[in-house]
Parts: sequence; C-alpha cells; structure tokens
Amino acid sequence: MPHEGKRFYFTAGRKPDLFQPPVQAAGDNAFLCEGETDTMRLWQETEGKVPVYGIGGINTWHEGLAPQLDRYKQVYTLLDNDDDYMVRGQVDAAWRTIRRDVRHARRVSLPHDVKDVCEFFERYDLETLHMLTEKMAQSRFAPLDFTQPPPPTRWLLRDWIAMGDVTVLAGVGGLGKSLVLQALAIALIRGDADCFGQPVEEHGRVLLVDEENPPDVVYSRMLRFGLDPAQHAGSLRYLLNQDLRLDRDPDALLDEALDYKPVLIGLDSLTRLHTLDENSNAEIARLFNDSIKPLARDTGAAVVLIHHHDKSGLGARGAGDIVNAADCVIDVHALPGYADRFVLTVRKSRRGMRGVELHLRITDGDNGELSLDHAAPMGSLIF
Repeated sequence: MPHEGKRFYFTAGRKPDLFQPPVQAAGDNAFLCEGETDTMRLWQETEGKVPVYGIGGINTWHEGLAPQLDRYKQVYTLLDNDDDYMVRGQVDAAWRTIRRDVRHARRVSLPHDVKDVCEFFERYDLETLHMLTEKMAQSRFAPLDFTQPPPPTRWLLRDWIAMGDVTVLAGVGGLGKSLVLQALAIALIRGDADCFGQPVEEHGRVLLVDEENPPDVVYSRMLRFGLDPAQHAGSLRYLLNQDLRLDRDPDALLDEALDYKPVLIGLDSLTRLHTLDENSNAEIARLFNDSIKPLARDTGAAVVLIHHHDKSGLGARGAGDIVNAADCVIDVHALPGYADRFVLTVRKSRRGMRGVELHLRITDGDNGELSLDHAAPMGSLIF
C-alpha cells in the first residue's frame, strides 16, 4: 500500500533536505522522486532493494542536495506530469536545475496517462519502469563509425551538385537561374549523359516548386528545352504557384518528396517560399533546420534553392546563415556585352571546389528549341 498521510516539514531558515525511506538500499543507481508519497511507493514497489530519494516539491531543490547523489552512476528522476502548461513549465525549469547540479541525472518521462509515480503503479508494473530506465540509459544518437570506410560522394552533376546536399544558386534577377534549374531537370528525366558539359551521374524523377514564374513562361521553356508531356508525365512534378510556405507547413513538401522519391528537388525561389525575416540569422537558421535541410537529408535528393543577390550584386541577399547553412553556393554572374551568356562560379563548397567556373550560353534553335550549353570562357565577369 502507498505511504499515506505523510508531509514534508521544514525548519524556518533551513533549506529542505532530501527525503529518504526508513532503510536506504545500496546500489550503483538511484531514483529521485517528487513528493514523499511517491518516494515511499517506489521504495515499496522495489521492496527496498533500490536507493530512492525524494524532494518535497519542484521548488524545493537546491544545489546543496547534489552531493548526496554524487555516489551514484545514474540518478533516474521521476517528476509529476501536469496538464496545466504553466505548472509543466515550472517542472521543466526545475528539471533543468537538477540536471545542472547532478550531471549524471536522467529524467524518466512517465506515460502521458499517469500523473505521478503512485498513479503509474496503479496501471503499470516494475518491469515497465525498468524498460523506461533502460531506454534512458541508451544514447538517442547514432555516432559516426570511423571503423567503416567513408561513404563515397554521390554526385548528381559531377563536381557541382551532390545528392543529399542543399545547393544555393544565387544571382541578380533575370540572369538565368531558373533556366539552369529547368534545363537540369530536363536532362535528368531524359537520361542525358551530360548537362552543361558536366557528367550527369544520377537520373530519375524531379520535383520542382516554382513560386516565381508565370504559367505561360514555364510551359514555353520546358517544351522548348525538350519536355515530352506524354513520355515524361511520370518523371516531372512541377508545383507552380501553390502558395507553399515552408515555415508555416514544413512537413507538407517533405511528405510530398518522400512519396514521390525525386533525385532533384528545385525551389524557386527562397524569398517566395517563407514569411520570415530574411535578414534574421535566427529565423533563417530555423527555416533551414526545420524545412530545407530535411528535404535533402531525409530524402537523399539534391536540393537546389534559387536565391537573389543583394543590390551590390556581390553576394546572397539577406542573413549570412543563408550561405552558412548551404552545402554549396553557386553564384550566377553576367558577361558584359553578351546578353546570351553568363557564368556559374562556386562561391562555397563543403567539398573544396571553391572558385570553379562554368561558362554557359543560351541558344535559340531554328525550330524553337531552347538549350543551355557549356561555352568557352570569354570576356570578364560583372561584379
């Protein structure tokens, strides 16, 4: 039976001590409960074979109690569940204080359908508590195994765009960033051996999110690049002006991509796909962490994100975390005197390719075809 009718009593001016049962067991690990009744109930359930301590309430913990728990390898802490969000916040704050003072403490989360230890044992048994503590003893993380050979880089476009990476394609408006993305998409779904003169190493489905271009422009470009609506219907999913905002519903596009399984996810453009402050590093970091990076990491696809340069034309507009969070940043610059030519330059790469250039030429064929081809370097860049 639970220990009933007991209360903590404190002497004025004296800090409360840890409550302990009449006979304290020896052991490597201990439990810390909230409340004397819960402490006694756990002690009884374990038949006095496990060290058990208690605090009078979430606000009675102080750093002077920590030395009494230093002898244990782990201190499993059982705090009450509470439906009131304000009380829940106080409990979480109290736990952070305990965790700070007792570095080997681990919080065991009780099931949501029970409020405290006493209620837990009305529905569950000691074996269930053991399973919960075993789970807490295991690391939540999977460390990198350096005894295994490193995984090879999977390139989408060799030496330029890697699978599982976020690549930012940045430049001033009207230079051809969308053309690059659309031409690459066509090469992937057609199975072309190369694109822009670079070897294509992965082929497959493409998912494009376009919040930038009007429908007639998209139709014209994609058909002129060589899209066959009948042949390629299952290989290209073009989401045009869907009012998709990654900060408001980060899982919508991820779910779409996980179901569709594309090799390339194109986003055109960053500023149209969120409602956050583009100059705030904190908000941009959250956008990348919660929405953009999972698209690449969880699906394994290459993510190409179109973005704009600032007014100087020298770098990406907005917060520095746009560049910092990306795995690769490719700048798009014009060539003076050549309206049909521009240059891609690797500004940043986690794979050490900074400074590599690719000169491209826009070609209009006699039969209305449109192509974006590798061209010999000529002239100088506009910076």
